[in-house]
Amino acid sequence: VHARGRDFLEREVRLLENLIRNMRADNADRPNYLLRLAETYFEYQLALNVDVRSFDEPIFQACNVKKDQQACAAARQGQKTAEERLEQARTATNRTYARLVQDHPDFPRMDEVLFKLAFGLDQMGEVETARQVYLRLIKDFPESRFIPSAYLSFAEFYFAENEASAALQFYSKVLEYPADRNP
Repeated sequence: VHARGRDFLEREVRLLENLIRNMRADNADRPNYLLRLAETYFEYQLALNVDVRSFDEPIFQACNVKKDQQACAAARQGQKTAEERLEQARTATNRTYARLVQDHPDFPRMDEVLFKLAFGLDQMGEVETARQVYLRLIKDFPESRFIPSAYLSFAEFYFAENEASAALQFYSKVLEYPADRNP
């Protein structure tokens, strides 16, 4: 079932990429197709992450239980290949969100796009770029439902940097939002 789902997502990505490639840049539907492509890439990441994690137990068994160096090396190589595919999907996701931001700055759901782009950049370790995107979200869309999450990302960044005072300030900002605006 998992492989069929992954294959379906791969076909959807190819179809959407082809549609976008053949679409005029000023087509009113283009931003929605770009968003759908980015979201499909994100779903694809989830499927690829399952592939990556599927090697954990075989690696443990081959390397630690059975002490089979050949099987251990093969399982590790399989996981490495799966991780490379996952990294490519993450890059494609972020590239698609960035393209949407650049090509369609007046897109009605831009706050959502900026949040998802920042989140994706953060996941890939591009922390400084992610922070810049979060700042743009906060500045350009102060009423967005994603603002508490943007503040939370800053709080977690500062907490990880052992800057407790700055982290506390951002955690406090998150708590300023009522529960219905703070998922």
